[in-house]
Amino acid sequence: MDVKTLGLATCLAVFACADQASAAVLFNNDLGGGYSAGHNPIAQDYIVAQDFLLTQNSTLESFFYNAFTVPNSTLPVTAVNVSIYGDSGGTIGPLIYGGSFSVASQSITGGSGRYDFTEYGVNLPSWSLAAGSYFVGLNVAPRQWDMHWSIPVNPTLPGLNFSSSDGGASFQSYAYNHAFRFEGISIAAVPETSTWAMMIVGFVGLSFMAYRRRRQATLRLA
Repeated sequence: MDVKTLGLATCLAVFACADQASAAVLFNNDLGGGYSAGHNPIAQDYIVAQDFLLTQNSTLESFFYNAFTVPNSTLPVTAVNVSIYGDSGGTIGPLIYGGSFSVASQSITGGSGRYDFTEYGVNLPSWSLAAGSYFVGLNVAPRQWDMHWSIPVNPTLPGLNFSSSDGGASFQSYAYNHAFRFEGISIAAVPETSTWAMMIVGFVGLSFMAYRRRRQATLRLA
């Protein structure tokens, strides 16, 4: 293997070892096909919690949810309260992050009868999470009746769902699976052993070839 080949192999190995971060949809619980119904405790002082899965270490930058709304009846949303809980064996674990956020985006994605399907989005303060299972808790203000968190026909997960009527002090089992997604930055996994081995071999080879060339040049001068 010549110096150029070793150099190329080394560069490729170093590039592969670098953490690859990219903006992406981190989790989407709506695979399309519409909504079967909506349910409204998120607008009645309840916290509704839904499980989600991150396949890589991630930074949550934004959160979106879809709801059935009624024109001229659903009140403007002044705050979206988002909480992230750990997964304690399929039940709500400790609170990891939480905050109240203004609506950053709002768009109508469809409708049925008197209802519009409205997607609300908020910006999150770069919440970092390791790969794994979690729960997201959602509540909106002001309290209102004509807002119903959409239930997707094709959810990503079967759904572990809970609700709380006491501000998150306790949770009870809840029957519905909802439409939401997280967007942000995902970070690639740590390089495999074979990648590290390729990098080390490349560095050793380059060092040896450089040493050999210097030695040959010294012998010619002598």
